[in-house]
Amino acid sequence: MVSQGLYCPKKHTAEDDAFIAQFSKQINDAYELARLNGIPRSEFAKSLDVGNSGLQDYLDAKRMPTVRSLALAVHRYNVDVSYKGTNFRAYNTGMVSQSEEQMTFPFVLSSLDPRVALKLGPVTENTITVGIKIKSA
Repeated sequence: MVSQGLYCPKKHTAEDDAFIAQFSKQINDAYELARLNGIPRSEFAKSLDVGNSGLQDYLDAKRMPTVRSLALAVHRYNVDVSYKGTNFRAYNTGMVSQSEEQMTFPFVLSSLDPRVALKLGPVTENTITVGIKIKSA
């Protein structure tokens, strides 16, 4: 017989709490601006793909945003937050029109071994090549 267990989420780390606080402050600012422009609370919540209680949790810094809510906030409200050195912000790459924005996520390749050489190759709008050369000892 399999027992039914309760789902118990992990306790937030200090980094989680800092991220939630950053996100909350910026969502509060965006919500205040939207409210002043006549946008109803329910519409603002819907723009982040949450209900009114989820929005309140974000405003009160009680909840970690979902990836979807984070992406929507970055895109729609220019939220610019960081989690342990990873930045989440709207970024205009020049590959889209001036009125559109695109999210970028950092990607790093590195090697601590001096025998490994990394080289970036031709780049197009949708591709990049990475050459990896390993010297034998």
